Amino acid sequence: MYKLFSAFLLLVSHSIWGQGSGEIDLNSRLIDWSVAGVEGDIPDYANVIDFDVVGGDSTGLTDNGPLLQSLIDGLEKNSIIKFSAGIYRINQRIIIRSNSTREQPGVTLRGADPERTKLLFMDESGDIGGLFRVSGYQKGDEIEITGGLAKGSTSIQFASTATFEAGDWVWIRQDNDLTLMASNRGISGYEANIDNTTGSQARIVG
Repeated sequence: MYKLFSAFLLLVSHSIWGQGSGEIDLNSRLIDWSVAGVEGDIPDYANVIDFDVVGGDSTGLTDNGPLLQSLIDGLEKNSIIKFSAGIYRINQRIIIRSNSTREQPGVTLRGADPERTKLLFMDESGDIGGLFRVSGYQKGDEIEITGGLAKGSTSIQFASTATFEAGDWVWIRQDNDLTLMASNRGISGYEANIDNTTGSQARIVG
């Protein structure tokens, strides 16, 4: 027992101090959470919907999922859905979606405070995909890339930048290489069915 414990201490000491490189700076390995969260703080919209007034139940006994989902689906402008102090039972995943023909207005779910307002998720289906799901996108204009596509390039040129504004996101897409896709490998059940599987996103800063 003594020898095993000594070996464990030696291993821990070796792991912390490294291999002949001196003490490891653990602080330099910490994740920087200062950029996490909502950019520019949580939006404070003028339109406020009182969840209790429109039929919500704060006792924890009634399923509020269908009501909350219908409110989000029916939003026509940026809104706050306000919850009072209490327990709001929700028996389904809540989906915030948009599509190519309708942009989903912004929505903030706001309680009385973190201690007094609780959302109690009671999904009994066994779905572990998350309590909230944000899906869909608003498709913008397609603009041809005219230059900068060589390997190692750090900039690209567009046919036009007239519609670009600072803060916009651009989705840079590449046509599928059919010589590399699974549909050409004869693997049943793994046929490629998504266009532009290779690409990246970038934000315009100025």
